[in-house]
Amino acid sequence: MNLNKAFLSLLLLLIVQIPSSWAQSQKIPEKSQLVRIDSLNIKRNWRTRDRIILEELEFTAGETVSLETINRSMDKVWNTGNFATVRYSIDTLEDGRHMMSLVARDVFTIYPILSINGNRQDYKIGLGMVDENFLGRNIKLSFRAGFASTGNDWDFNILIPRQLLYKNMTLEFGNRFGYRVYSRIEDREVQHITPFDLLEVYGKIGNPWHKDYEYAFSPNLGWRYFRHEINSSLLDPEELQIPHPADYTHKGLLISLSESVGTVNRKRHRKDGYNAGISTGFGFGLDKQSPYFQTLGLSAQYHRSLNRIFQLSSTFSTSYTTSNVPSLQFYRGASSIRGYRTGEISGKSVYSVYLGLHMTYFSKTWLALEHAVYVNWGNGANKYLDLYRTRQLASVGTSFRFMIPMVPFIYAQFSFTYSGPGSNWFDFKF
Repeated sequence: MNLNKAFLSLLLLLIVQIPSSWAQSQKIPEKSQLVRIDSLNIKRNWRTRDRIILEELEFTAGETVSLETINRSMDKVWNTGNFATVRYSIDTLEDGRHMMSLVARDVFTIYPILSINGNRQDYKIGLGMVDENFLGRNIKLSFRAGFASTGNDWDFNILIPRQLLYKNMTLEFGNRFGYRVYSRIEDREVQHITPFDLLEVYGKIGNPWHKDYEYAFSPNLGWRYFRHEINSSLLDPEELQIPHPADYTHKGLLISLSESVGTVNRKRHRKDGYNAGISTGFGFGLDKQSPYFQTLGLSAQYHRSLNRIFQLSSTFSTSYTTSNVPSLQFYRGASSIRGYRTGEISGKSVYSVYLGLHMTYFSKTWLALEHAVYVNWGNGANKYLDLYRTRQLASVGTSFRFMIPMVPFIYAQFSFTYSGPGSNWFDFKF
């Protein structure tokens, strides 16, 4: 407890004493200054189409705009995730007109997936191929195969961005299939196990009236057709002795609405800003064996870049479902609270909190090193209020991440976490 108090006191001291410097890389005059942009010139943009960049700008050539508007536009270009460098300059030509030159250096966004995450007890190996800027139009196209301690799956996904659609609308489609073997774990021991085959077809429509830096009511609509079938053949002889569900097949259609407020700006691996969201789902059974259910989720994140080195990050998420079907309940682990196996956080309701101090020791186009110290806590239960009444799960840890910003899919992260005796203390991502 004393360690946690000291850590939180250090974070508060940093917030008070270190000024924020999440600003444009070049020194600029007052934000309220107005300037007329007579012409635009995009440079070093070797893959992304000019249209994608122009759609993110809040002005066009010939308009008089404030420097605040220009900088906000630069943030939106950064947020596409396609660039290692974004900067601009405004030059006065001989005839007195102003020309804005925008330099946007593309990162490599076509890459194979070869990832390893976890340790001997709880691991996941990912294989596949991703293009996060398909045809230079910011379309995200991916195929992923996952081989994990909790089951294998295959996932095809395509996301069509707002730059190609009406206003801020986005469209997403996907198909996932495979199998899962989820466990309910208490005191490091498996109490219940749920093996099932799964098939999912899903999609999402992002509302076109969404705004990045100004709230407007604009819920997103999602859907997911799913088929879960209990498959006891996935269990080995020892696991068959563990309580597991009787055979069932559950078919349903989940219609969801989600809404959020706030924007998190991203520059390479650094983040700044906040976002809070709420989602609700209505699950309709497609046969007599599949009962109706509802879901509710809340999430929030806050990141503050204190200066070029320090970044404070915090996240909160919680979910609840009315479903009594085991395969439709929640099974969380290291992805929510590092140091725990998938299933140690499980039930009809879950929640998790993360608080970390991230330190970027250097960040160049071809090499960056980030170090983080963090605390996690949370819980899982069938009754929501029991999440906070029963013993909480917690962990403390540190991680090191080596990255190549120009080639963002090349990185390695080592995490060392302690969550009590027998904890899953080492985690590796590549």
